[in-house]
Amino acid sequence: NPTELCHGVSLTDACVGWETTERMLRHGHEAMCKATTEA
Repeated sequence: NPTELCHGVSLTDACVGWETTERMLRHGHEAMCKATTEA
């Protein structure tokens, strides 16, 4: 329900814990580094 959304609040806060968030950020960073080196 869009009326329940708050500006600046992540939709995944309750769904994704810190360990998963950290893993996703590290994976994304590695993928971006690889993509920019290969370009």
